[in-house]
Amino acid sequence: MLTIRNDQLASFSTAKKAGYVDRLLLHLEADYPSWYAERQKRGAVAFVEKVMDIGERHNIRGQAAVSTLVDLMVEFGENFASSPDREWAVKLLAHPSLPDQIKVSMLAERLRARTGGRRIVEIDAG
Repeated sequence: MLTIRNDQLASFSTAKKAGYVDRLLLHLEADYPSWYAERQKRGAVAFVEKVMDIGERHNIRGQAAVSTLVDLMVEFGENFASSPDREWAVKLLAHPSLPDQIKVSMLAERLRARTGGRRIVEIDAG
């Protein structure tokens, strides 16, 4: 009989996450080369980890859904929640029973339609 301890399971999970982060970094470097060059690997890793944390808070855990969320945050900026659709987006992301991929797909569709793909930035008032 094979026994796998909790610490062994955690290391499998950590290895899986590291592999996924590496694949996301390759994607970012290939599809958003200027964005990636600006941040370098260290900044891109921090960004991916931040997006994964945001996803976790909104039950967005699947690899495809997290990848879409990463793309949205690169395309529209990390402050896309400051868009005119913020209230709608917050309700959508907080919806308890919608699958994660549906949430990010609906968010992507609406942001791309409403902004024409333009980046959402905060204006410094000071």
